[in-house]
This record gives sequence, structure tokens and C-alpha cells, in this order.
Amino acid sequence: MAGGGGLGKVKAGSRPPWVGLAAAVWVQVAAGSAYVFPLYSHAVKEALGYNQKALTMLGVANDVGENVGLVPGVLANRLPPWLILLIGSACAFFGFGTVWLAVTKTVAMPYWVVRSAPPFSASPLSIRTSAVILPARPVCFH
Repeated sequence: MAGGGGLGKVKAGSRPPWVGLAAAVWVQVAAGSAYVFPLYSHAVKEALGYNQKALTMLGVANDVGENVGLVPGVLANRLPPWLILLIGSACAFFGFGTVWLAVTKTVAMPYWVVRSAPPFSASPLSIRTSAVILPARPVCFH
């Protein structure tokens, strides 16, 4: 083929398009934290003495956090991916850290503080998705 403009050619100094997609998949696999609420909900119920209604409200708060993908999507158009990943990590640290402090009874917290933690611990899923998929979009899906 004259000119070397074939489909398999990659510009010098760049990566093939699938590398960004593979990195996105690995980030999601390594950080799948949104679906762990059922794993620790029993510990929250036992340690803090919550009834089923209070635990269900925590589950709803977790679901709300999973579905806030619009904000990270807008931020992904304005901020670099490393900053979005840093914001997602901070949200996860705050959310899971608050629940951990409450369950271990390190810090006595009112219910409204514990209820505000699951949205922060579940929202990094959409934040990570925005940070790793949106920058790869022009390369992988043109």
C-alpha cells in the first residue's frame, strides 16, 4: 500500500487506540466499589443498632451516589483525567472512611452523617468512568 496510511499504522509516539480502552477496563475492575453495600450493610446494622428502615435509607443513599454521573461528565470536559480520578479517590476515602469510623465506633456519629456517606462512597464509580472513558472516546470511537 503506497503512502502507509493503512488501518494498522499508529503515529510515532502515540499508542494504539485499544490501550486507552484496556486501561479503562483495568481501572474499573480494580475499583469496583459501588456494589459492595450489601457486603457491609449487615455490619452497619449490627454495630450501630439500626432497624431495617434505616438500613434501607442507607441503601437508597448508596443508589443515589451511583447515579450522579452527570456532574463528573461535565467536569471531564473541563478538568484533566488525573484530577477527576483524584476527586473520585477523595470521595471514596471520605465515604468509606466515614462508614468505617461509625462501624468501628471510633467516632460517635449521628444518623444523618452516616446517611450522607454512601453517596460519596458510591459516586466514584461514575467519576472513574468519566475519567477513563471520556478521554479515550475520540481515539477509540471515531
